[in-house]
Amino acid sequence: MVVFGGEPLDAGALGQWFARARDRECLLVNMFGITETTVHVTAQRLSTRTVRESPRSVGGPIAGWSVSVRDRRGRRVPAGVLGEIWVAGAGVAAGYLGRPELTAEKFVHDSGERWYRSGDLGRLLPDGRLEHWGRIDRQVSVRGHRVELDEVTAVLLEDPAVAAAAVIVGPDAPDRLFGFVVAEQGVDPKRIRRRAARTLPEHMLPATITCVPALPLTVNGKLDTDALAELTRGPGTRRQPADSGAVDTVRRLWGDLLGVDVGPEDSFFDLGGNSLLATRLTRLLADAGLPALPVRELYRSPTPRGVAGYLAAQV
Repeated sequence: MVVFGGEPLDAGALGQWFARARDRECLLVNMFGITETTVHVTAQRLSTRTVRESPRSVGGPIAGWSVSVRDRRGRRVPAGVLGEIWVAGAGVAAGYLGRPELTAEKFVHDSGERWYRSGDLGRLLPDGRLEHWGRIDRQVSVRGHRVELDEVTAVLLEDPAVAAAAVIVGPDAPDRLFGFVVAEQGVDPKRIRRRAARTLPEHMLPATITCVPALPLTVNGKLDTDALAELTRGPGTRRQPADSGAVDTVRRLWGDLLGVDVGPEDSFFDLGGNSLLATRLTRLLADAGLPALPVRELYRSPTPRGVAGYLAAQV
């Protein structure tokens, strides 16, 4: 069994799994839970049908739990209406240590039960299953319009060439959205944007779409929006041609970290690297006496030759 949790699941990415009938050998289960509810609350067994009919479903409450969707005043909303997800059950935490005001705000009593206000956006389906629509604080205002960033992300993910996507508000341009995708090699990001433009209104369309080898994550495995924001600011120092010695040094450190043979044009992320290993790589480079390598530069040029070129420009 594989359990998905922690971040909203892009169920559309499971198409190849179901095409191979692998679900006969291994169950896929999408679950919703929160640290403050320690931890899983709902469960949805995934199948071709459930993914097609309700790709955002995280299922109904598991034993011992209750889920409701409320408006801003804490009133229950009808099935099909978006609102804040509230959770009640035996696993609801006692509160936040040393933060009584926040505890009073987030942990509330209603109808004889103690509920946790998750801050997540969702809606109930007529059969009682819950759809998870991301964080409420992922709603932003762009040129006077309220925009749900996860909705824009979902449109990008509908492109068959896109395996993962994220959308942020420009750190230096709050009236513009920027999209990032992990896509098939050679795909033109402008084509991805043109496809999205057929669905999204102008104010929801990202100003640019940037292809990245992988989406950056924090040490907790969450999307690192700060790292994406740095990518919107453009490249830093211009890269210089890298000498073969520097490339070989990067290849050696790279190979030691990943446990594989590395060529000068191999992508760090294609070889199994991720944002956590990227942080370790920057330390290894520093320990070897090389200039500092910001993680964002690894996303811009994820090959030994590209990294060596950046480092050469810092000397």
